[in-house]
Amino acid sequence: MFARIAFVSVALTCAAVPALAQGPRVPERLPAVAAQLRRDNYVRVRVVGRALREGFITAVTDSTIMLARPTTAPPIRLAEVVELERRHSQAGRGARLGALIGGVFGVLVISRTFMAVCEYDCTAGAMAVGGVTGLALGTLTGGAVGSFSVRWERLYP
Repeated sequence: MFARIAFVSVALTCAAVPALAQGPRVPERLPAVAAQLRRDNYVRVRVVGRALREGFITAVTDSTIMLARPTTAPPIRLAEVVELERRHSQAGRGARLGALIGGVFGVLVISRTFMAVCEYDCTAGAMAVGGVTGLALGTLTGGAVGSFSVRWERLYP
């Protein structure tokens, strides 16, 4: 009986030693996700046993990610990554919403102002000028407000 236990223990140890010698394994999906990242992406990375790190990507390899901040920090090994998120600006979404609201406001309010100033029958022209003016002002305002709002897209897990 003791011989069987000893044999099974030795067999399991021999099977586990090569796996332990390889070190932590990189999850299969993570290198493909990391390959999608560009140098100008701002990311948030949570690493096993360490705090959250944020920064702009400076380099991505098959096994590491380098961040611009902090400059003294070592590269992040993909095998240690627990969570990976990328920051997105909401400027485009804000500009679209602002264009819609501004266009409606321009047709309803700004065009009435132009019609009050107009000496002749200029309803169509005033509505066009009011709509375009409201559209432009709404797009610029919405884009500016949206650029201050960020959304984090989870890439991994």
